[in-house]
Amino acid sequence: MSASYKRSIPLITLVVLIINISSCSRCPKDEKLGEVNLQPSSHSWLPYQGGEILVFVNQDNEEIKFVLSTGNDWNAKTEMVVDVPCSKGSFLFPKDQRLYYDRETYQLYPNTGQDQRYSLIYHLRVYQVDDLPGQDTLLVDYLEASAQFNTYVANIFAVTDTRDNPELTAEMLDDISNIRFIGDTTLMGQEFPDVHTNLRTSGSNTQVYFSPNQGFVGVATPENLWVLDRIE
Repeated sequence: MSASYKRSIPLITLVVLIINISSCSRCPKDEKLGEVNLQPSSHSWLPYQGGEILVFVNQDNEEIKFVLSTGNDWNAKTEMVVDVPCSKGSFLFPKDQRLYYDRETYQLYPNTGQDQRYSLIYHLRVYQVDDLPGQDTLLVDYLEASAQFNTYVANIFAVTDTRDNPELTAEMLDDISNIRFIGDTTLMGQEFPDVHTNLRTSGSNTQVYFSPNQGFVGVATPENLWVLDRIE
C-alpha cells in the first residue's frame, strides 16, 4: 500500500463522518397543512383581471400608461408559513422544517415599461396578523395599494375581512390599517364612486385614491394630480 493511499484514508473517513452527522441532524420535509382562501367579501376589492392598461393624465394633460401584466404571480398560491418546529442541520446541510398553508393571493406591479420613477403595487391576500405558539395564527384578508411617483410615496393597507376571528382586537386592526373612506369623489372634473385614500403619508404630503370597483383612480403629490383617464 502506497504512502499517499494511507494518507488519504483519514480524509475520506472524516468526510464520511461529517456527512453522516449532517444527515442524522436533518429536519423532516416541509409539510403543507392545507389551503386558505380569501373570503367572498374580499373579492369585491378585486377590480382587475390582469392585462389592462391604466392611463393617467395630470393637470398639464401629460399622460402615463401603466401596464398590468399578469406574469406568474397573478392569482397565485403562495406559501404562508405558520410554524417552524425543526431547525437543525449543519454548515454543510442547513435545514428547517416549515409547516405552511397555500394561501390565495392576487398581486400586480403595474409599471410604465420605461420610466421606473412611476410604479403601482396591488396586493390582496390572506395575511397573518400575529404568530401564536405552534400552528395557531390570527388571519385576516388584507389589501395593499401603493403608488410611487418620483420621490413621493403613498400607501393604502386595509383589512378587507376579519374572518370573524374573535381574538382580533381594535388595537391589532389599527396597527395594520392605513385607509380612510371619502366616498364619491371628483378629481379634476371626473367623478369616481366609493373612493378610499391613505390616512397617513410616507414622509410627504401624498395621497393615493383607490376604488374597489375601479382600482387606482388618482395620485396627488405636492407637484401634480394624476387622475385615471381610461382603462384600455
